[in-house]
Amino acid sequence: MVNWLDEKLWVKSHLKKHLGLPSSKVLFVDHHMAHAASALYSSPFTDAAILTLDGVGEWTTTSRGLGTADWGTGSGNSINLESELRFPHSIGLLYSAFTAFLGFHVNVGE
Repeated sequence: MVNWLDEKLWVKSHLKKHLGLPSSKVLFVDHHMAHAASALYSSPFTDAAILTLDGVGEWTTTSRGLGTADWGTGSGNSINLESELRFPHSIGLLYSAFTAFLGFHVNVGE
């Protein structure tokens, strides 16, 4: 919570102050949508199935689409993530717990 209040709450004002950006030019996007977009838009495919998994981004740990495919879909520049698992249900945090138990530093040394 201290980290969140000290740094993350003021990101927009820090960007404005240090980079001279107007507030209208700073856009924050959903964490898992950013993961999905970076994968789809850098891939050679125009259509793709999408599943994002990590420790926790905002409160979401996994996001996917619904329906017959049961994961997200991407087509052209459109991404559809309809379903999510939320904290504390997280495959990523389970992975981190096991790697920490094995002596690795979480989010760095795995």
